[in-house]
Amino acid sequence: MLNFNNQFITFVEQYAKDVENFEKEKRRVAVMERKVKEARMHIYNEIREALRAVDKDYKEGVNNIPLPDGRVLKITHKVTRKILPDQIEVARNHYARMAPDNEIVFDDLLRIKHELFVRTYKQLSPAGKLAASWMIEAREAAPTVALA
Repeated sequence: MLNFNNQFITFVEQYAKDVENFEKEKRRVAVMERKVKEARMHIYNEIREALRAVDKDYKEGVNNIPLPDGRVLKITHKVTRKILPDQIEVARNHYARMAPDNEIVFDDLLRIKHELFVRTYKQLSPAGKLAASWMIEAREAAPTVALA
């Protein structure tokens, strides 16, 4: 068993209290952030629906709406798109049948994100790690500390 001095024990106890306080504050802030986000989305949705009722040109992207007092309301309408991996081949087949011949190549619609399989990397020999190191940037990350 290691022999720790009192200063170290005090430091660890203070760390535990600080972590507990931090976690409480984080939960409190998360609740506040969620409420603000919900309120903002409610206001935005109300504005968007009102605009759609009066402005048939409302579109994805930047919409500049002149106001009666001379100011311009600038609303950026965003659409989040997500790829459904299990539907890529279905879409590829439909695209091949339906898209005009001069259309963009289907694979140009997709971006591939390369990630390192750390478990596999750790199994490499020293020579393999050295060879792979040409494509890897490694930076120290914050350590995870927990009191059990």
